[in-house]
Amino acid sequence: MRRLYLKSPANLDYATAVDYLEERQPGLGREFEQEIENLFERIKHSPESFPQIARNVRKAVLHRFKYKICFTVEGDEIGILAIYHPSRDPDALRKRF
Repeated sequence: MRRLYLKSPANLDYATAVDYLEERQPGLGREFEQEIENLFERIKHSPESFPQIARNVRKAVLHRFKYKICFTVEGDEIGILAIYHPSRDPDALRKRF
């Protein structure tokens, strides 16, 4: 099975999203974590099933929370580039690719 890891900016994205959701409603951050972990498993098992949005970059959507996950596949490794909500600045996101 492929190894999935969060690249440096994505670590901050993840923690920020969990904190934000937990502040809005206790327990919501934990629910986000559970759903994103399930999506990570789907990405690990079948990364090619997700649409390509840029050269070597694919996107998965966490529908309940409307967050998007951008990732690359390099051999047996999957690098998460970003975990973002569509309300964020898209230009800042594009700089990561």
